Amino acid sequence: MPTHSVKNQYDRLATVYDRWWHGYVRRSLAVLLDRLDRPPEGRLLDVGCGTGALEKRLAHERPGWRLTGVDLSGEMLSRARRKLRDHPNARFRQASAEALPFPDDHFDRVVSASALHYFEDPATALREMHRVVRPGGRVLVLDWCRDFAAMKLLDAVLRWIDPAHRRCYTLGEARRMFERAGLSVRRATTHRLPWWWHLMLVEAKLQV
Repeated sequence: MPTHSVKNQYDRLATVYDRWWHGYVRRSLAVLLDRLDRPPEGRLLDVGCGTGALEKRLAHERPGWRLTGVDLSGEMLSRARRKLRDHPNARFRQASAEALPFPDDHFDRVVSASALHYFEDPATALREMHRVVRPGGRVLVLDWCRDFAAMKLLDAVLRWIDPAHRRCYTLGEARRMFERAGLSVRRATTHRLPWWWHLMLVEAKLQV
C-alpha cells in the first residue's frame, strides 16, 4: 500500500467512518457473506478490516470461529477492538497486506473487502494471502470493479484527488493477479449495489 497515505487518511476518518459508510459496508459485506461458507469452527483473516464490521457479524453468527483482522490504521483498529471487546475470539493487529505477520498455512479463510484498490503491490498482497491460508482453504477478495463506466470515472477522479487511492481493476485483471499469485480462481463475479456502484468478487480454493 502507499502506507503513510492510507494510514493517515483512515486515522482521520475513523471517528466518522461507521456513520458515513454504514450503508455501503452493510451492502458490500452482504455480497461477501453470501459466498463465505461458515462451518462451526475455523480461523479467518480479514485483510483491511477497518472498524471490524465483518468480525462483529461473524462473532455473533459463528462464536466458534477465531477471527483476526489486520489494517494499517491504528485508529480504525481501536474502534474495531472496542466494537468486539466482548468477543475474545476476535483480535486485531496493525499490519500491511504485503507483509502479513502470520505463519504459513495458518488460516482456513482469508478475505479482503474494499481494500484491493489501496494496495501498492497487489501481487505481493495476494501471494501473502496464499501463503497464510491452509491447503483446502479459501481466499475471497471483494473490491470495486473497473469494468463499468461509472467506476472507471470514479477511479480516474480518485487517482487525481486521493493520494491513498492506488487504482481499481477489471475482473479480468483481478483474475490474472490471482493466477500470478498462485491462486486458482474458482469463481469471479460482478455485483451491482444501489445506483451505480459495481463490485467484483474473486474466489480461490487451495488444493489439499
